Amino acid sequence: IHTGEQHGTAMSIIKAVRQVNVEQQSRFARHVLSYYAGREDRTTLAVWGLAFKARTDDIRESPAIFCVQEFSKAGIQVRAHDPEAMPASRQVLGESVTFCQDHYETLDGADGLVVLTDWQQFRNPDFEFVARKLSRPVIFDGRNLYDPRYVRSAGIEYHCVGRPNA
Repeated sequence: IHTGEQHGTAMSIIKAVRQVNVEQQSRFARHVLSYYAGREDRTTLAVWGLAFKARTDDIRESPAIFCVQEFSKAGIQVRAHDPEAMPASRQVLGESVTFCQDHYETLDGADGLVVLTDWQQFRNPDFEFVARKLSRPVIFDGRNLYDPRYVRSAGIEYHCVGRPNA
């Protein structure tokens, strides 16, 4: 945006797109936070994915990083895994997050699961295992990776983006 403006190009559409993206991130984070309202300091969330998209370690302007920061600010403990972005995420998030070596490890002691990046290894989890590990089986799917009926059949409450929740 800044470069375009420096070269005399009107960037109003790009600015509007950026604002919509920020609002979507905020809305998703607020939805998760509202679910745990009043008990944030007693909540631990498993987070799958920190990069802004799969197959990269790039976390610049990552919606996942934004959400994790919002959860941490609210007092929620976060246990996170990303196949490639953990080193960069550690530099940004520091001690506010427990970084786990695999995605199933994040579930240990977690009250819910938040899926924020669409990595292949997150696409077909063992939902029955996930349900057993979570103290309250609930998934917040920020990438719409799962079929709500299938998740519900495993006994998991399912919240997704732009579709009915199950």
